Amino acid sequence: MPNDKRDQAKEDLICSGIRTYFSLQVHLVKREMQGHNRNAFYYVLTSIVFLLAVFNLEEVLKGNVLLTILREGLIIGGWVFLWEAMATLTFRKKDLRENRGKYERFRDAEVRFRYDS
Repeated sequence: MPNDKRDQAKEDLICSGIRTYFSLQVHLVKREMQGHNRNAFYYVLTSIVFLLAVFNLEEVLKGNVLLTILREGLIIGGWVFLWEAMATLTFRKKDLRENRGKYERFRDAEVRFRYDS
């Protein structure tokens, strides 16, 4: 921009807008991470319920073919929910942590305006 077009108020407004935008992005990523934590907690809880049900009802569920199928389904379901909790806490949150770091760096970066004389 030409040097005579310099406007400090506009520069401050642009800097504020950039910081606000990236602060919002950081906030949204943190909220999404909290949602992943909450889902992982529910997955672990469901897994524990399924696996405890299998182990506590082992004698009852052995008598019939349909009950044996139900037992196997509960075992598989319990381990799948446990795996989903681990995957959520490790693999899926990795991308979110990286994005949060990028947004924080952009938010905290120095904004410069260059004017030609």
